[in-house]
Amino acid sequence: MVLLTFLFLSVILVSEACPMGFYGWSCNKKCGFCGGNGSCNKYTGFCQNDCLPKYHGLQCQDSCSPNCGGSGKCNRYTGFCDECKTGYAGIFCGNRRWKF
Repeated sequence: MVLLTFLFLSVILVSEACPMGFYGWSCNKKCGFCGGNGSCNKYTGFCQNDCLPKYHGLQCQDSCSPNCGGSGKCNRYTGFCDECKTGYAGIFCGNRRWKF
């Protein structure tokens, strides 16, 4: 009987959603810089939507290159910049263009 009660309570506690912006078994881990409504998967922390500008990764925890242009956005999965700031080139905008 005690085991059944424990299993029942465990299922109830695990199946409840975390407060917005948190994840983990105890909902004590903070989601990354997730776009949209800022929500992430309760178990993995992977963002449900795209990342906020200037961040990438499944949990949107990695910073894009500071040389990404426009809004600073980069590809969520690769980190490649969508565009570069003036004077920079390359997939991570790490190459300085020299004017002669």
